Amino acid sequence: MRLTRKSKKIMTLSAVVVLSLFLLLIIVNSIIIHFAKPRLVAYLKETVYKASDSLYTLDFDKIRMNLIRGSADISEVYLRPDTALYASLRSRGAGPPLLFDLHSEHLKIRGVHLFKLWRSKKLAVDLISIEKPDIGVLKHVLPEDTLAKPFEFDPYGMIAPVLASLRVDRVRISDGKLRYKKEGIRNGLSLHFNKFFLETDGLYIDSMSRSDTSGSFYSEDLRLSIKDFKFRLPDSLYNLHLGTVRLSSRESRLSIDSLWLEPRHGEMEFHKIQDKETDRLELKTGLITARDFDIRSFLRNEELKAGEILIEDAVLVDFLYNFRMDDRPYQTLPHLALKNAGITLDIRKLVIKNSSAVYRERLAGNSETGQVTFRNLNGIITNISNIPERIAADSVIHANIETSLMDVGSLNVKFDFYMDRDDGYFTVNGSLGRMPMEAINPMLEAAARLKIKRGTLQKLLFTLHGDSTRSAGSMKFYYNNLNVELLGKEDSESNMKIASALTNMLLLYSNNPPPEGPLRTGVISFTRLKNKSIFNYLWKSLLTGFKSSVGISAEKESQLRGMAEKFKERKERREERKGARQERRAGRKAERQADQ
Repeated sequence: MRLTRKSKKIMTLSAVVVLSLFLLLIIVNSIIIHFAKPRLVAYLKETVYKASDSLYTLDFDKIRMNLIRGSADISEVYLRPDTALYASLRSRGAGPPLLFDLHSEHLKIRGVHLFKLWRSKKLAVDLISIEKPDIGVLKHVLPEDTLAKPFEFDPYGMIAPVLASLRVDRVRISDGKLRYKKEGIRNGLSLHFNKFFLETDGLYIDSMSRSDTSGSFYSEDLRLSIKDFKFRLPDSLYNLHLGTVRLSSRESRLSIDSLWLEPRHGEMEFHKIQDKETDRLELKTGLITARDFDIRSFLRNEELKAGEILIEDAVLVDFLYNFRMDDRPYQTLPHLALKNAGITLDIRKLVIKNSSAVYRERLAGNSETGQVTFRNLNGIITNISNIPERIAADSVIHANIETSLMDVGSLNVKFDFYMDRDDGYFTVNGSLGRMPMEAINPMLEAAARLKIKRGTLQKLLFTLHGDSTRSAGSMKFYYNNLNVELLGKEDSESNMKIASALTNMLLLYSNNPPPEGPLRTGVISFTRLKNKSIFNYLWKSLLTGFKSSVGISAEKESQLRGMAEKFKERKERREERKGARQERRAGRKAERQADQ
């Protein structure tokens, strides 16, 4: 279809009109920006200053605006606090608990709906993007009785003088650095995060948003990501490494793809530096996932609350060099430490999958290190809480653990920890399946100076109760063909052979139950070494049941070792007499040769 001359004129005229209007808009936009920008800049700075009660000042280098698109680009943005004013406020028990400072190379604002703002004082923005910010957060904690009144964060009260509401579809903070410092009544803490990302969807503030609990921090979803975090613990003995930490308020989910509690020194060097007996711990994990995670309590009050936490592929190694027992401080049992912890903890279920634990101990003067291992460890721990109201409702933490002892024995253990008791009361019930008894020699030889030469464990059942002072219980130990060797000090192993022979012939029960009678029940009774860990406490408690089951009481064991020492002394005297006779014979022989 060919255009007529009249049609061409109309199209040309229309194009000229549209282009003219577009140019006019550009001119009007430029004129408005030219005259309005200084006022807008002053207005923004004044608003921040007044809304924060003179606590913050806003400054930036350049601002470029486009009213047609409703956008702005701001470079070198600074939000600076008045630290002197803040210190004065906190000294009087007033002011907010958190103080911020911010610097960003570039801040982008997109999709400002100016007509809606002009018509109804409702500010709607599509996107606010803050690139490569350096954010500082200071948390200053005061005792509650020194506060003039509890601080209440009221963002609507800050915008109410100029806006009826504020909605931002998305806020994005990318590739930022975050500095966090806590001071006040609790122990000081300083953290640095070098790869910090944060996004919020549906940020909305109006007169009703404060009472809306469907979202978190006035948004439909808050997503936080921190990568490659490393922190040196205050004692300087450990580094804490975290892989990528992800948090979503909509999903109520926190995940950490890896964790490593790294000792900064080797096993023996660690104890040499400490110059006292202490446990050296190393922990590595795979994925850690917290579901039904209470993000509000975590970020606002540093409280850890979750419906379920799953820990996968964890490896825990506990090493103890037993050399200066009296110098070691009192070791609180884990559930008492939880009860008196400085952080609120409430976890309904903790699931451990495909993990392992190793306890290693070396006695003073020994070159060998005893070791007991637990592979393929899976467990469920429920009702972990130190909140008084939760303890009053249900005071017992339940733990069910399934694992492989020394890679050969199937071990099932149930723990109950009573949080309403101040004495640390707990109970343990367990069973161990068929296994060769020589498998536990790596721990027996170093810790009990005892070696199993042969024997088959058919089944073991044990139950015990304990507290911060002592444990007691019973053990049903089914076994066959047991033969043991008592070990002396490393320089006198050979002198224990007679004691070992006497033990196997006269005292040791080689079978349980014996052919001629019922099963002998072992007695568990152990007075806790209060400067030892719970690993040591449980192991030594079970060892008393093992020894009494096979016929080795502490008194008999001491007698046998005494007998062995007497045999050793007799042997040494015989050797001395023999040596003296040989010397006399050699002397007489030399005299005869000299006379000839």
